[in-house]
Amino acid sequence: LVQAVGWLMADGEGAAAGKEEGEEKQGRSCGEAFLDFGACLIRGGVATGTACAWGARYTCYPIKESVYQCVDGSQRHLQPYLKREVDKALVPTFGNTSKS
Repeated sequence: LVQAVGWLMADGEGAAAGKEEGEEKQGRSCGEAFLDFGACLIRGGVATGTACAWGARYTCYPIKESVYQCVDGSQRHLQPYLKREVDKALVPTFGNTSKS
């Protein structure tokens, strides 16, 4: 379309402008391709890292809780004197004990 309209212009600027717009430097297209490739690698790396962190978080949490429960249970069983509760036999109770 630019070449078709170029003959209407008196000084021929239309044809020259059309040629300059259509051509692209070889280095520019290679540079853009390299940057696109780098961006693709970075986006893929970030997505992979995020997925690995998510998977590790939701996979390791139940295992960690099971280990804590096991350790706490064994500590309660092996060291009952560390329990921070008052023995039930030593706690006085109050109530109405009279029988009518």
